[in-house]
Amino acid sequence: MALKNKNMIYAVCSKCQNTQEISAKQLQKKHGKVICTQCKNPFNPRAFLTNKPSQTIDNTNKNEIKSYAWQKPVNSHAKLWLISSLLGVLLLVYQVYHFKGYSLAQSAQIRPWLAAMTKATNTPLPAYKNIQEFTTIGSSFTAIENDNFRLQVSFINHANFSQALPNLSLTLQNLHGGIIAQRLFTPKDYLRHNQAPTQIASNGSLDIDLLMAVPNKNIGGYQVALQ
Repeated sequence: MALKNKNMIYAVCSKCQNTQEISAKQLQKKHGKVICTQCKNPFNPRAFLTNKPSQTIDNTNKNEIKSYAWQKPVNSHAKLWLISSLLGVLLLVYQVYHFKGYSLAQSAQIRPWLAAMTKATNTPLPAYKNIQEFTTIGSSFTAIENDNFRLQVSFINHANFSQALPNLSLTLQNLHGGIIAQRLFTPKDYLRHNQAPTQIASNGSLDIDLLMAVPNKNIGGYQVALQ
């Protein structure tokens, strides 16, 4: 069994006081710096040399501080917190949409965002309807055979979205401008059977052609309005 070299010297770590063997040859190769095998602290061994090894200090136990039950660190639950936050945001969005969905869907600025969301979730979006974006481009109210009258109205949808078809209000006036009759026509009343009953596309137009009997023949004028 080989004996240890009596000329062996020891470098003492400046941080944890751990000693490790180092020969003169190793000391020359280290160029004035070694790394502690205990705490990985780099230090200059030339400033901390000894020929007597000391007991290695367990730096872990040395620096350990006993903590009480209420001082124990709390484990991080970042993923659980993130999932809970996302669920909370989704629930809030659903509640806003549930209670304010129709009014928000009527906003030309917000509707494209809602359309993208409802498409992703495969849920229906309330129909868009803004009477201000309809324009009546022509109308006529003329007498025909058998004492009947013919009402013709054409309108166009200027909105950037499809719109629910409007109701059509007809007001008949006598020769003095007084009102003698009024009627409100719904889309079911004025659409032909081969026409779509619900919506009109963006920039789409519709022609209405109705025949009707009017008891009072002394008609001096008429007015139509979309509602």
